[in-house]
Parts: sequence; structure tokens; C-alpha cells
Amino acid sequence: MPAFFELLKSETEAAVRVVLGHFAFVYIHPYMDGNGRMGRFLMNAMMAAGGYSWTIIPVERRTEYMSALESASVFQDIKPFARFLAFGITTAILIQAFFNMSVVLALLPTKGIPLPFISSGGTSIFITLASMGVLLNITREID
Repeated sequence: MPAFFELLKSETEAAVRVVLGHFAFVYIHPYMDGNGRMGRFLMNAMMAAGGYSWTIIPVERRTEYMSALESASVFQDIKPFARFLAFGITTAILIQAFFNMSVVLALLPTKGIPLPFISSGGTSIFITLASMGVLLNITREID
């Protein structure tokens, strides 16, 4: 575990710290039953500490999530896991845009959800831009 904490301390980019921290913890954590839950909690805690929103992995995507982690641990290929995170971040931004546009079109009641990249919704614009930074970093690392 000391090497794990040193790895996290040495990484300056929050997005990279999230991916590496989650992967390394699930890989070294000795308890089969708690690996996924604790790994996802650790990932979300690191995302929150880096200024990003929490990520939820739907049950329907569990197989893809586990496959991405397996690819990282067995084949030393972290790209599928990075793509999985990128998909989640993109989906969160699109859902926010969908709800905003639905309110503007009077399809949903007013919720106060700002339009990504357009509305200045306090910390929302900061979180959205930070999420885009994570996406750009992931695409740079994948390509």
C-alpha cells in the first residue's frame, strides 16, 4: 500500500490519478467481495478531490467495466478503461444538455440546470470545462 500512495502523490494530473488509482487499487486490494465497491468509491473520492463530479457505473455496463479492468490488469492495456471513463463523462454532459433543452422547450418543469458550455451556472461551467479537460487528456493518451 505505501507504493500505491506514493504513486498517487507523484501524479499531478487529477484525471490520470483517478484512472491509475482506481486500477491499481482494484488490482492490489486483497478482498474479492469489496474490490469493485471500494475501487469505485476511491475513484469517486479522487474525482471529487480533483473537482470532478461522481461517476456511477450502471448495472447494464458492469460487464464492459469488468472487461476494461481485466484488459488493464492482464494485458497492461489501460485504454479500454480510459474509454469507459470518457464515455461516462460524455454521457453526463449530454444528459445535462438534454435536461436544459427540455426545460427551455417546456417539456420538463424548471430545474435550474445550466446548458453546458453556454450558461454560466456558477460551478457548473467550471466542472464542465474540467470534465472536458479530462476527456482531452484521455484522448491524447489513447491516440
